[in-house]
Amino acid sequence: MVGDLVDRAITSPINDLMGGYYVFLRRLLLPAIFILIFLLVFDISNGSSVLAAIITGGSLGPVLLLEQWFIIRLTESNAPQNPEKS
Repeated sequence: MVGDLVDRAITSPINDLMGGYYVFLRRLLLPAIFILIFLLVFDISNGSSVLAAIITGGSLGPVLLLEQWFIIRLTESNAPQNPEKS
């Protein structure tokens, strides 16, 4: 069971996205996006940190879904369009 999880993690096509930089960019960009959302809402709401936290928390799902859509699009564009049958 653990071996299967390790094999799936090693052979994951996500590791090959953007020349292998995707994993690094994900860890850098996602927190930056949430910080920017928080700061934007904090500024718009005249310093209401509670409102900014609620809206930032509510944006977790849509941002992660957008990232998942982005991954699917990239993996589909990297896959061969007409695979040859052997």
